[in-house]
Amino acid sequence: MTLAGTLLESGRRYRGVSRHQLARDAGGSAAGLVEVAHGRKDATADRLDNLLRLLGFQLTTLPTRRSTAAAAAELVRERVERGDEANALRVVWQLADDLEHVEPALRVALAVTPPAATGDARFDALLAAVVDHVLVAARLPRPRWLDEPGRSLTDPWDVEPVPALRGAARAVTPQAISDHGVFLDPAELVNL
Repeated sequence: MTLAGTLLESGRRYRGVSRHQLARDAGGSAAGLVEVAHGRKDATADRLDNLLRLLGFQLTTLPTRRSTAAAAAELVRERVERGDEANALRVVWQLADDLEHVEPALRVALAVTPPAATGDARFDALLAAVVDHVLVAARLPRPRWLDEPGRSLTDPWDVEPVPALRGAARAVTPQAISDHGVFLDPAELVNL
């Protein structure tokens, strides 16, 4: 998928808008949006910006090569669809590392766009938990999407794969992470 397709599909899924509805609002065809979404046709920057604006987003650039939370969610979704949970976790750990290694204003900018659902409620909560933790630890503003329904689990997830270590991980899980129904040792997020 092209960058244009990824941005368009992520924004569309987050807003709960069908391709047909977006195409109708844009005065185009759903087939054209499918072509863009699947990378068979690239959109011009103006076309992509117009489509994203219809979804309530703005196309912008950031002075970094680090990943946004929204882009990480797309990678997680791809891995979840393939049944590759281990690499989905690596994407989340990389996001934590990306957020930790940029200046504070950029850290907020990388986290501000709401990620679309990954297809796995555990990973939706984990992404929110990691972003929340990094921002709260740095005393930075939290985007509203962190408090949306679906960003926290009612049935908690112990990310630690070794059952004997789960109690210790729960004991050191920061509040900003456990508030999302996720338990993990924050040391997992350091020095990746």
